Amino acid sequence: MAATNVPPKADLRRAADAARGLLESLPSIELPIDLVAIARGLDIEVRAAAQQEIDFSGCLMHVGGAWGILYRDDIPVPGFRRFTVAHELGHFEIAAHHAVIFSGASMHVSESGFTSHLWYEQEADHFAAELLMPEELFRDAIRNSAIGLPAIKHLAETFNTSLTSTAIRYAKLSPDPVAIVVSAEDRILYCFASPCMKAIRADWIERATKVPAASETGRHFKTGAPPGAEREGRSYLSAWFANAARDHEFAEDMVDLGRYGRTLTVLHAAQIPDEEEMLDQDLKDDPEAHKFNRDGKRISW
Repeated sequence: MAATNVPPKADLRRAADAARGLLESLPSIELPIDLVAIARGLDIEVRAAAQQEIDFSGCLMHVGGAWGILYRDDIPVPGFRRFTVAHELGHFEIAAHHAVIFSGASMHVSESGFTSHLWYEQEADHFAAELLMPEELFRDAIRNSAIGLPAIKHLAETFNTSLTSTAIRYAKLSPDPVAIVVSAEDRILYCFASPCMKAIRADWIERATKVPAASETGRHFKTGAPPGAEREGRSYLSAWFANAARDHEFAEDMVDLGRYGRTLTVLHAAQIPDEEEMLDQDLKDDPEAHKFNRDGKRISW
């Protein structure tokens, strides 16, 4: 018997395609993306609003045939305000959302910023990332940037986006070995890694895992630091990724995100050694590290 009450899964390709379609409808694309002009072209009014009794970053309204987007006027990070507006535009543009978010109501309060498990919020987040940081332009910008936190800062300035959303986009599109981790109160909230990290299974961390004590981020949580503080150091993949197929030392950049009580950690390396390099190094370090299978081929654990 087929499973019942299984929640829909986010269609991230649909979300990205919707954002690309909207960008393609514009006369031209200039950075940073002008969200107010886009909303005006869709007959959507965008306004800042004082914090209401309910906690929200933004909401999409449909009243009397008119559309509007509200965002909190006390959001301190301009990039996150822009992400909030782009997120609401995602709900507007992806028609499949309307039946869900306006079921019995004329206003939908969003949870944006890659923290929700709801499929339509995840889609709106990915729509916002594609709208604000178009893939082709972002890849070009990565090629002209450094690596690690300095690259993310440069990209955030170019696209006028928050450090967090830029870091996530950077990790997903970078050709380099990169992982970004967002933590709060010494616990990991989520992680994103570049595609090449999947080859060594260093691309996923279970939510609420404790930040490695030996890392710069761990030392930050232990000693405390003022908002905006930064640290640099090095970490081993095994400290962060329990399932990593190979250990390797990465550079670690960390920045305290301030008001939200979160930290952003960027793990990066110039390259991951290929299999033969790692096998040869293992053999130098420990001659007993290698075993042989029944066909006489060397294997490594």
